[in-house]
Amino acid sequence: MKTRTLAVFFIVTFCVALLVKLPAGWALHLARDVLPPGVVVGSASGSLSRARLSDVIVALRDGRRAHIESLSLELAWLTLFRGRVCADWVADAYGGALQGRAALRSDSWQLQNVKGEIDASALQVLAPAFGLLGTEGLIKVDIKTLTGAQHGEGIDAAGRVALESLHLAAVAPGHTLGSYHAQIDTDADGAIAARIETMDEAPLLKLEANLNISKSHVLMKGHADVAPRAPREVRDLLAFLGPASHDRARIDWRVAF
Repeated sequence: MKTRTLAVFFIVTFCVALLVKLPAGWALHLARDVLPPGVVVGSASGSLSRARLSDVIVALRDGRRAHIESLSLELAWLTLFRGRVCADWVADAYGGALQGRAALRSDSWQLQNVKGEIDASALQVLAPAFGLLGTEGLIKVDIKTLTGAQHGEGIDAAGRVALESLHLAAVAPGHTLGSYHAQIDTDADGAIAARIETMDEAPLLKLEANLNISKSHVLMKGHADVAPRAPREVRDLLAFLGPASHDRARIDWRVAF
C-alpha cells in the first residue's frame, strides 16, 4: 500500500511538472473557448508556469475597453496540490505597472497585495468623460485584498487608492486641482465602498464623496468646493460635476457596467 501511494504521488507530480512546462501559446490556444466573454489576448510566450501575455483587451459596455500592454504570470505550481491556483503577476498598462498575487479556487477568487502606479488616463475606462477632459495625474494603488465568489455578487475588499496632482488639461490647462485618496472597504450588500477625501490642505478643488462599486454600476455621491483663489476655468468645472451654487457642486453620478 505504501509503495502504491508513493507511485501515485510521483505520477501526479510528474504530470503536474509536464503541465507547468507546457508552452504558454499552446495553453492559450487550448483555453480560447473558456476565456471570459470580452477578453482577447494578442499573443503569449514562455511556459504555463512563467507566461507573458501581450495586448490583453477586456471589453466593457458602451464600447469601453481596458488595454493591458503586457501581463506577466508566474505560477506557484505547488499550490495545485492544495486545490487552488496561485500566480504572481505584473501588468504593464497606462504608462505604469501594477503587481500582486492572484488565487483561484473552485468557489472563489482573490487578489492580494496589489501595488503600483498608473497614469490617471486609465479613469476613462470607467467613464469616457475623463478622456474628453484630458485627465492627467498619477494613480497609486495599495490593495491588501479583493475577494469574490465565483458565482456570487459579494466582494470583500480592503485597501487604498490615491489620485495625485490631478489636471484636467482640456478645461483647466496649467492648473493642479489637488490630490485625493479613497479608503476602500466593503459595505453590507457586498459592494465595494470607498470614502473619497482631499489630501491637500489648500487645493483649488476640494472633493468629499462616497463611492460604491457593484457588479452592475458605479455610484458616486458627495460635493466639491472651489477655493476663493481658484481661476475661472476651475470654477466652471462645478457645472460639469453637478448642480452648483455658491462655489459648491452636488455630485450624484451613476455609471452602468
